[in-house]
Amino acid sequence: MLSATLSDLSRSLNNFRAVSSVLLPVMVVGSQRVFPSAWTFMWALAFSIFLSCKFLSLTRVPFAVTWSSSFSYIVFWPGLNAASFLKDRVSPKWPLFWEWMKGLIATFSECVSSGAIPFSIWIPSFMLGWV
Repeated sequence: MLSATLSDLSRSLNNFRAVSSVLLPVMVVGSQRVFPSAWTFMWALAFSIFLSCKFLSLTRVPFAVTWSSSFSYIVFWPGLNAASFLKDRVSPKWPLFWEWMKGLIATFSECVSSGAIPFSIWIPSFMLGWV
């Protein structure tokens, strides 16, 4: 009895995945006349196919995820591998003080050499002709 229920649930979930992955592109194709030009229809269709694939990959994740993680995956992750985005990640270590100073010095020297910070602020006016 329980195995029959689980197989029915699995079959209905697969049917839901199949219908949901086709539904959004079919809706866009059905409303083709709403779009003012062919290129807007093309982008809407491409975006609907992409969202359908993202939803399909999200439903195949083998572990439970929160709504905020699912939303972040759909909106912010450009790829289609949901498991790699949603798995537990180790947060990186905070940079050391000398690494911060090295980055600040490199940024400052680039700003001076590119002219974002003019030399005339740092060099006395009698030396400007020699620089």
